[in-house]
Amino acid sequence: IEIMVRDWPKMQGIYLQHFVGGALCLPAVLGWGDEGRAASLACLGVLSEMAWELSDMADIFITRSMTSDGKERLPNKMVAIWMIHHSMTLSLGLPLVLKYRTLPELHWMTFNLQWAAAIAIGMNE
Repeated sequence: IEIMVRDWPKMQGIYLQHFVGGALCLPAVLGWGDEGRAASLACLGVLSEMAWELSDMADIFITRSMTSDGKERLPNKMVAIWMIHHSMTLSLGLPLVLKYRTLPELHWMTFNLQWAAAIAIGMNE
């Protein structure tokens, strides 16, 4: 219970970020409006996820290195899992945006992954 209470505000931020990031893809996914603007909004959804990943990696580093209970709160195995998870987005996101910004599959994939995370986290809360 203590962990859930301590992490509740952060989880709300994660939920909202994924919801907004996925919502940015909706014009491209549903074919609303100008195709160029819709693709740009979908790319913004990818970039917002990348920004979140960088922010979370910084939070992990700060928690591990600058708090007395950092290694207890974030054990090595958890850090390894998060680093693999974050590195996937960070290594794939920018090349996809630069090379395939108008690809409908990129917009769908981003929407699906973002909203799946938002719904899963939202249901957990």
